[in-house]
Amino acid sequence: MTQHSSLKKLEQRLVLLAWLNGHLGYDNNRDLLADMKEAAEGFDASGRSYVYYRLEARGGKVKIPLADLARYDNNIREHLQLPYGCGLDASGRRCSHHLGSETDSEGKKDL
Repeated sequence: MTQHSSLKKLEQRLVLLAWLNGHLGYDNNRDLLADMKEAAEGFDASGRSYVYYRLEARGGKVKIPLADLARYDNNIREHLQLPYGCGLDASGRRCSHHLGSETDSEGKKDL
């Protein structure tokens, strides 16, 4: 990858980050990260993430409709669930024995 293409890729990511911050009602990434630090990790018993609730509580500052946030939240939860029924523990966090493990397409540990 050339330096020019690397800079262009970085520039595109920074524009996307600024767009995201604006739509979530934050002035900058520092504010977003500080606020999200207050949200618990994982999902509640209804399957909704604590980050979703944190964003919902921001009210009119968030420019994304709650129905869309709920849909995004569902997609993220489904993406985090691993094959063979494990992926999230009872508290909605990733099962600790899967963190950092590499598996093949059949779910077997890749040594």
